[in-house]
Amino acid sequence: MSGSNLRQMYRKPLEGNKPTAVSVRVVYQDGTELNLNYVPAGITERYGTNPNQLFGLLVPEQSSFRIRELKSGKGGFSLTNVEDTYWAAELLKYCQKPTAVIMKHENPCGAAQSDSLAESFLKAWYCDFVSAFGGAVGFNEPLDTEAAKLLVERLPDDSGFKHYIEVVAAPEFEEGVVDILEQRKDLRVVRYEGFDSMPCYRGDVALPVLKTVGSMDDMLALEDRYLTRFRSPSDFLLREVDGKTGLGVVTELQPTRMELEDLLFAWYVSGVLRSNSVAIVKNGCVISPGTGKQARNFAVEDAIEKATRLYIESRSQGIGEYRNSIADYTPVGSVAASEALFPEPDSVIALSNAGIRVFAETGGSIKDNDIIKVANERNMVGIFTGERWFSHH
Repeated sequence: MSGSNLRQMYRKPLEGNKPTAVSVRVVYQDGTELNLNYVPAGITERYGTNPNQLFGLLVPEQSSFRIRELKSGKGGFSLTNVEDTYWAAELLKYCQKPTAVIMKHENPCGAAQSDSLAESFLKAWYCDFVSAFGGAVGFNEPLDTEAAKLLVERLPDDSGFKHYIEVVAAPEFEEGVVDILEQRKDLRVVRYEGFDSMPCYRGDVALPVLKTVGSMDDMLALEDRYLTRFRSPSDFLLREVDGKTGLGVVTELQPTRMELEDLLFAWYVSGVLRSNSVAIVKNGCVISPGTGKQARNFAVEDAIEKATRLYIESRSQGIGEYRNSIADYTPVGSVAASEALFPEPDSVIALSNAGIRVFAETGGSIKDNDIIKVANERNMVGIFTGERWFSHH
């Protein structure tokens, strides 16, 4: 195998007959029209999802949000790199504190908020340091020198492990930061343009989401962009919204202010996880995400089990003590948010058994009363959001 050149297929850009322009004309029922002209994004395109798939990235001429290449690494960007940086922005756009998120296959495997980007990155990385390998790291503030050095140097634990990151993305980069990132020749770097203009909340102006179902000659769907009503922690306490009643805290116990703040972050994270999902958060740090399960209780159980497995793995790699000094990654005392309803009390029981005290879910199940009863028996705080946030990306 010493003569193998298999690695080259991951570095070599594909060449071929790429699209250079796409025009979309949408005619609505009332006769109004939407016309968009797409042009090349101007990034170095390596290959699509896999090394044998050609792709071209196009953006609207009048786009308010796009990614700008600052560093192409070795060979340029795959479509997966682009998708990961985009979905990182979809979470980061909601965050007010310095936040870092590590994306893997369009899902956050780690995310954290703290007083600095460097601290947030460390907390996010050690959430799931196994999956983070080869991920894309996104930030919601201008990347500074302290955080940049962590991205290119060995992490300060006892393992001597030099982590591998595919892409770094941020709205801006402080002076000298890109030079620091140049130390990693294979690292790709992009800047978010129009980051502050990304639609987030109800009432924001947003074009529909265009989706292909299959290929272009199969089906095409235009869907309203998802905009949440949750702007602040206090929104979890509202009892009625848009005619929906029975919202807010539905249990006897009430959440603390800190728990509500964690719950808001967990809610945003759950919305960018592939459904069915749950996000477990403690002290501004994602303890464990449960992602892409067909059964909701499986997503909950998977998130809890993953937290235990990563604790064991950190001990076996000799970084357990250092990881514990970064953050408390145990589920006990954390909060959980689900992007949809709990159909049965089984998810609540699993959360309670793991020491999780607070949960938020959509509500609307025929078993809602049973869920509330179980939560009260277990001294938990239960909140119904009345808002479902499925994502099938």
